[in-house]
Amino acid sequence: MDNQKILEIAHRTAWKYKHSSDPNHSATYTFNAHTMIDFARKVHEALLEADNTTHHWQPIATAPKDKPILLDIGMGWPVVGIYNQPSEKWVCAELQMGLYEGEYNDTYFENDHFSTPERWQPLPEITK
Repeated sequence: MDNQKILEIAHRTAWKYKHSSDPNHSATYTFNAHTMIDFARKVHEALLEADNTTHHWQPIATAPKDKPILLDIGMGWPVVGIYNQPSEKWVCAELQMGLYEGEYNDTYFENDHFSTPERWQPLPEITK
């Protein structure tokens, strides 16, 4: 959720109009504990709603075989992969790390084939 969305929720929810019955006082807006709790609840609800629209891990049997996706191959982090029809396996760019001058700092990607990755999810969309 971006800052603009939070501000919109705050203006709609947290700032309450308070009208004074005293003719010498002008109308005011107040931000008190009750409205703060309402605001926090609305932000929480909006975050839950946003979470329901994000991608979650799905069974590999449901994965599309015509585009790159994220794969869970059991490494502890996702990898980018695509289905390779000739081999009938998933091909992914797997992170490798080699020894260089006595330290594990030679990082690179290596293609590897997997028959059955555990799970998949779509790649995130790039927004500008």
